[in-house]
This record gives sequence, structure tokens and C-alpha cells, in this order.
Amino acid sequence: WAASEWRGHALDSLLPERFPRSAEAFLDWVQHTPVSLNYVAADIGDNIGYQQTGAYPLRSPGRSGLLPVRGWEEGEGWTGLGDGASLAREMNPAEGFLVSANNHIRGKGSADVVVLHMGDYRSLRIADMLRASGTLSPRSMKRIQTDVYSSQAERYGALWRSLLPLDLPAGRMLSGWDYRLDKDSNAAVLFRMIHTDLLREVFGKRMFGEDQWNQLVGNTALVGLKEWWFDRVILSRRSEWMAEEEWDVLLADILQRVGKQWEEWVEGEEEHSNSNAVLDAGTYGSTHNLTLRHMLFDDLPTVFAFKYGPFPLEGGYGTVSQTIESGGSVIGPSWRVVMDLGRDGFESALTGGVSARPLSGLYASDVRLHLQKRYKTLVPRPQ
Repeated sequence: WAASEWRGHALDSLLPERFPRSAEAFLDWVQHTPVSLNYVAADIGDNIGYQQTGAYPLRSPGRSGLLPVRGWEEGEGWTGLGDGASLAREMNPAEGFLVSANNHIRGKGSADVVVLHMGDYRSLRIADMLRASGTLSPRSMKRIQTDVYSSQAERYGALWRSLLPLDLPAGRMLSGWDYRLDKDSNAAVLFRMIHTDLLREVFGKRMFGEDQWNQLVGNTALVGLKEWWFDRVILSRRSEWMAEEEWDVLLADILQRVGKQWEEWVEGEEEHSNSNAVLDAGTYGSTHNLTLRHMLFDDLPTVFAFKYGPFPLEGGYGTVSQTIESGGSVIGPSWRVVMDLGRDGFESALTGGVSARPLSGLYASDVRLHLQKRYKTLVPRPQ
């Protein structure tokens, strides 16, 4: 264990005698942190930098760490621990910006220690938005942070565009979709239904087995956190267990099936309500929502203000503002912050509030700000 062999190093690396005054000095400071993190730094001298950190095992050639090995056999065990000195680092890239979004980052000549990253959906979208923004400002950074355009949905849209059942309302809705997973979108619900069915058909029925797949999806976060790896198989239309000609048949079948399920649901709801209410009930925010709960007092009535919600969720696996629902948990942005180094202070919003005391008026002070994609400004007190 790196933690046992490097006992105390995490604290030592975060408690310097003097705080660094430049981006490069900051990265020198954190470089030997044994915790696996992605650090980005900037200073008022217009320098920016990136440092990957973490104590990592030095493995035998050809061993990635993804699969178990016979560690008790000679040549199969670890030969030591490496640190940030041999990991990815970059200062002042030519493009003028750095992006870190749980994607695969490997610097030139550095060790490749990332085993299962979360793909490039978000990092490529962020880079595209930075290039298109021209002069960057706090406003443009807020727009990027709250972006819910799904690069994942865009790639799937290209995959099934020619197979959409345009004779069904669902097919027509998807054909004109802007690939945004916002709370008012009906097409976003259809995308999630289709994607869920595709994963179940390809990896459940045809590979792991349906019972095993349901266990993975329902009781672990593996599928939800690593969708990009499953998407690679589907989007490439290549696998060891499906013939090439099967893909179009499967895709067309799922599109038809989900399209008819949607139509039947809408028709059933219209018997009890007007069509606008039906579409509201089938929005992404109504089917994907979150209630903030107190970890100790969850069973108390809502009137005691220990729980808040349900709130509509926006975004998904492939959006910059990422939301992942998996294994009974919801993963999403809990703190948004924008800092302009040309000004004092910064702007931020928490998912909850600034106090941990449930009876405090500040316990949920930022909930509304977060939902409305607004920020509060914090300025340091004058010395």
C-alpha cells in the first residue's frame, strides 16, 4: 500500500514552510503528494501549469494494474513506488489553456499510470468552448461550467441518425434534438432510455448475462462511472460477440421499441391530462431528480428542514456539468468556483450551504443559487 509506505507524506507535502508564490513553485510543492490528483495552477504573471500526482506501483512490463496477477511469484509483484517526478507535467502550453476533466492525461516521456479514466467527452467539449470563447472572462467560464451539451449524445446521434423511426413522434423528436440534457428536455429522456437498452442488450444479454448485468448496474457504480469504455464498443460497432451485420438490426429494433413505449405512455397520460402536462411529466428533470438528505436525520419529516428537494437534475455522463446516477448514488458538481486573478476575491456556489448545522439559516443558503446557475461573490477582508 502506498498509504502505509508513505505514511505522513501527504501532510508533509501540503504544509510547506512558505506558501509558493508562482504556478511553477506551487507544482514543485505538490509534485510529491502521494494522493492521486490532477493539479492545475495559475499566477498573476500569466503562467499556467498542470501536475499529475500520486504514489503509484512500479509493475512488471506489460502489467497495467487492471487485472489481478500472481503477486507472490517472482517477477509479478511490485518493484517499488514511483511519484510525481515521473508523472505528467505541463507549463504554459502553446494553445494557451489546460483542461483536466477526469480524462486520460499523459505528458511526453511521463509514466502512464491511469488505468480506467472517464473518457474524453467533457475534456474535448471544454477545449472546443475555450477556443470558441475568444477573450475569456468570468462570464464565459460560468457558461462552460454549467454547460449541459452532451458530446456522448452527439456521437450516438451520428450512429443512429439514418435509423430513426420518423413515423413515430419519438423519432421526429430525436431528429431535431440539440443534444442538451437540460431539465425541460423530452428528447434527453428518450436518449437515456435508448442508451440504457443498448447497454443491456449488448453487454447484458449478449455478454455478461442479464442477471449479472442487473447486479452490476443496480449495486455498483462501475457502469455509471465508466460508460465511456462501454460506449467505445457500441460506437465502434465492433465486438468479439456480435457480428457486424447485427448492429443496424439491433439499433433499429431498440429505436422502434423505445419510440413505441414513449407513444403508448403519452397516449395513456393524455387520458388523464392535457398534452402539455404530459410532456412536462416526461421531461428530463422530472425523471432525473435529487433530494438532499442529512446522513443522520434522514428519517425525520421534511418539515424539520433536514432534507431538501426533489430538485431536477441536468446534465449526464458526457456533459461538462456532469451528473451520474449509479448504484443508488448521484454524482455531480458540489462546488462551482470562478476566479479572475486580475481581481480580489472569487465567485462561487455550493450545492447546499456554508453551515453544517441543520438549524442554521445558512444550512441550505446556496441551494437556490446552484439550481439557478448563479454565483455569489466572496472578497477577502482588508488587512
